[in-house]
Amino acid sequence: MTLVPQIAAACLAVLFLIRALNLILLLRWYQKPKPPGKALEVDGRRVYHTLKGEGNPTVVIEAALGAVSPEWWVIQDELATHTRVLTYDRAGYGWSGSADEPRTGAAVAAELKRLIDELNINGPLVLVGHSLGGLFVNHFARLFPEMVGGVVLIDPVSSDNDRFRKELPPSVFHRSGVDKGHVLRMLLWFNGFGVTRLLKRLVLKSYLSEGNLRVPAETLNILWHHMLLPENPRTGLAEYLQLQRPVSNVILRTADGFPRVPLRVITHSSETMIDQIVHYGGLSADDARRVESLWQELIRGQTELAPDSQLVVAARSGHNVHLDEPELVVKTIIEVVEKVRRS
Repeated sequence: MTLVPQIAAACLAVLFLIRALNLILLLRWYQKPKPPGKALEVDGRRVYHTLKGEGNPTVVIEAALGAVSPEWWVIQDELATHTRVLTYDRAGYGWSGSADEPRTGAAVAAELKRLIDELNINGPLVLVGHSLGGLFVNHFARLFPEMVGGVVLIDPVSSDNDRFRKELPPSVFHRSGVDKGHVLRMLLWFNGFGVTRLLKRLVLKSYLSEGNLRVPAETLNILWHHMLLPENPRTGLAEYLQLQRPVSNVILRTADGFPRVPLRVITHSSETMIDQIVHYGGLSADDARRVESLWQELIRGQTELAPDSQLVVAARSGHNVHLDEPELVVKTIIEVVEKVRRS
């Protein structure tokens, strides 16, 4: 019994040593943002961004909850042969500075607008938003409609996302993959103490198992380092908690205010998603179908935002359509770009 306090003290000492070493390594990494992007000071905050290609309209890509811009570099390179493309890390992610304001859609849209102004990018813009990025794009389009020429939403989060929590049994909701709170809190602790670094093989295996094999090795290494940053899950949790407050997204509940521009909504494969919910969440097939039915209703409902809208089904994709079927994403964005040019 007398050894228990000594063992506990030794474990605690090792944990703090791992934490200190991890912070030193991360600080060296964070202080030197790598190409192809650049770090720009916008209103006193560092914003890491990558601008490629030439011509109008400019495609602006908004990443998902917890995601950073390198996930989009392969697609950006493809699109840049057709037009100018901007990717960036939101405040609190990647090589960008910390997020000071609440992580509401309106705040994110305003921060993106300041970056666009700083880069002297004029409209029209083709806004591309994946998952939660789709919700942020929805905010931007309503706040700055004069700049928007077209919109592509990829498996977008709905302003009615709270319906999952209200309509699904708690046990189903928490294992559906839609509830991110528990995972983000766990990552916040793991990253804070540097434990995630010890789980590299497991983390990357999980990441690659979702079909992300098309990410080049060099980019995957960059993504891995971003996964270790303590700020990333903290920002992700702040964004997720704002998402759970319906008042934050009340202005998105109707088509009023959304610009009358070409709109494409890309949705995942129901068959693939049901299989993933069963596999990763451990739900029954019936419960998985219940989750997916509501998910599809919320995604497809967003085609009603604009009269010139189309639904595009990614037949082989889970939620990360841009990684599972990048060719479809590129094709859809280019179609909107060409339509804007003809208008």
